[in-house]
Amino acid sequence: GYGHPTRASRDLLVSILPLDQLLEQQGLSRVDFVKIDVEGAETQVLLGMSALLERSPDVLLIVEFCPSAQEASGVDPVEVWRILSRVGFTIRAIDHSLEGVLLPTESAAATLATQLREDGYRNLLCWR
Repeated sequence: GYGHPTRASRDLLVSILPLDQLLEQQGLSRVDFVKIDVEGAETQVLLGMSALLERSPDVLLIVEFCPSAQEASGVDPVEVWRILSRVGFTIRAIDHSLEGVLLPTESAAATLATQLREDGYRNLLCWR
């Protein structure tokens, strides 16, 4: 399968910074591609890159969708779909066929989340 979330054998303290702030510090105004794999903090990352999404209309995203990790973080997994949809993304969940399943509605995203609670995760390919 696609694997299952694992727990680290020890805790690490890391600094975090919204992507918008990091890009500003680096003098970058646009981005073409972003891969998000943050073990349940996907909604926080998406919210921290709102300026990037506004300035980069052609940005392509791959976002890991792992309901068990998102729920462990206290987030409804479908919120990832809601945020992406609100900013105009078309969302496809990639499967073994590499063709994937289009997620045109919140109910389609909720159905996928239910299926994945036991099965792991899928990467979401997102474009506008």
